[in-house]
Amino acid sequence: MRNVPYFLFIALFVVGFSPLSAQDIPTGEIEDAQIIIEKDKPLTLPKAGRNYQKTEVLPISSDTVTLRFNLSQPSFKFSPFIYQLQTKPYQVGAEATRNHNYVKAGFGNYLSPLLEGYVGQPIAQGRVGAWVNHESFARGPVNDEKSAYGRSDILLNAVLEGGSIVFEPTFFYEREAYYYYGYKEPIFLSPGALGPITEKVSANHFTLSNVMKSAEESELQWAVKPGVSFTNMATGGNEAFNKESHFDLQGSVDYEMSATIQAGALLGYNYLAYQSGAFSQKRNVLDITPFVRFHEEKVELKAGVKLAVGSDTVNSTGVFVYPDVYAKYQLNDQLGVYAELSGGLNPQTLNNTRLTNRYLEDSLTLLNQNQKIALNAGLQFLFAENLMLQPFIGYSLTQNKMLLAPSEDDSSRFLLTYDQGNFGQVDLGVKVKYITNRTTVTAEMILSGYQPDQALEAWYLPATQVNLKVDQQVGEAIRLHAGVIILDGIKGQETSATGVNFLPAIVDISMGGTYAFSETFSGFLDFKNLLGVEYERYLNYPSRGLTGKLGFIYRF
Repeated sequence: MRNVPYFLFIALFVVGFSPLSAQDIPTGEIEDAQIIIEKDKPLTLPKAGRNYQKTEVLPISSDTVTLRFNLSQPSFKFSPFIYQLQTKPYQVGAEATRNHNYVKAGFGNYLSPLLEGYVGQPIAQGRVGAWVNHESFARGPVNDEKSAYGRSDILLNAVLEGGSIVFEPTFFYEREAYYYYGYKEPIFLSPGALGPITEKVSANHFTLSNVMKSAEESELQWAVKPGVSFTNMATGGNEAFNKESHFDLQGSVDYEMSATIQAGALLGYNYLAYQSGAFSQKRNVLDITPFVRFHEEKVELKAGVKLAVGSDTVNSTGVFVYPDVYAKYQLNDQLGVYAELSGGLNPQTLNNTRLTNRYLEDSLTLLNQNQKIALNAGLQFLFAENLMLQPFIGYSLTQNKMLLAPSEDDSSRFLLTYDQGNFGQVDLGVKVKYITNRTTVTAEMILSGYQPDQALEAWYLPATQVNLKVDQQVGEAIRLHAGVIILDGIKGQETSATGVNFLPAIVDISMGGTYAFSETFSGFLDFKNLLGVEYERYLNYPSRGLTGKLGFIYRF
């Protein structure tokens, strides 16, 4: 199993870099329609009004369209592949359709109900929308209901035009309920040998933000986004053992000096206050990034510098300087090349930490991570009319890299540890995209090498990542989809001492489809973890086996 990802990667990577003869192929770039929600970090706001239009909270379209390409203006921004095993805040399947309100309901094994819906309504000054989601599993892999899991989400947003300013307020609430069932020792192997699991946790996260941007087309464009969020974790009706408040302010200004030259600046500020009992921490990060951008038909250049001021519990106030450089060049209608050099001071928040691993200890140490340098470079090659290959390479050097370690007091909980030296990471990968008006295939593979400085190992970071997604329209009524996720090379600790535990490879295969009975009513059937493997993403936490879900979608 361990060799399969490497053979697949070699084949994809060699093809991606192989010299190919020029072909008489229609020009164009395949757009990447995938939305990846990453952990909290400063938002880069594009030019408001001209290049920035906030996506409404709408389901993903299942309509089939003919793609048209234009490679003369490609977009080469690198988005690293990061896979996490928890549900994302908003991600509906391809069976839902754009510009339709809908209700989706289903039920599966492990006594797992699903209810999801979206309602959007145009108004005189813009549009308002609401999305809700609930999915729960009454039983889990250890002692049935004592490893149950549930999640609920509410998302409200609006686009409101107010003269020369556009307002886009957003409210998001998420609640998770689960157990700390990952105890060491064979006590959980048989129900009779296990004492009561009482560590049921509820995690809540609120976010309220508002984007304000210029509505008129002019040489000067601006956008501002203030936001507040609150995160807490508690057991039963007790006071929260982890809680954090977060205020952030982000903004951008862009001035068009000529048809090919723009100048502007990005601003970001984060204030975070964490508390666990009598233990408390505060973090501050302020950064400003002035830049100049040049673009023409085949060339785009950006030169800037990021100035950051920050402090946390361990480190006193410091001033940091990072490069902000980007370049791309379109060699011909088939081949483009890009490179990007950046860095930044990124605060580690309670929310993005629990999204990485929800089984957290109290009294956590949350620090700012100083990414001294991040270099990404790659190619985009239009191999055929509908096939694009994107080999890439990346390197980063980070001080205070956050890692995980199991608590010595309770093996079901995890602490945060940091490599306070210079933690290096090299990523080598390739992305393949094939899109027609009835078929979509995306595949990505990354091999990562880690260079810890003061840490013993790169705990719980995968050395191999594979993500394959296939979507196929069959006839007019049937749409099928499948996916494969592979994570390998993960190292964990039995305790926070020096022992190294090599976790088995994670291979999660999913498959499903929808059948449209009419324009408004569809049925769906989905399966996840078809191999039924109770793999461990984190030590002592086996996942559920094969899960299935059967239900319907009603659009109105």
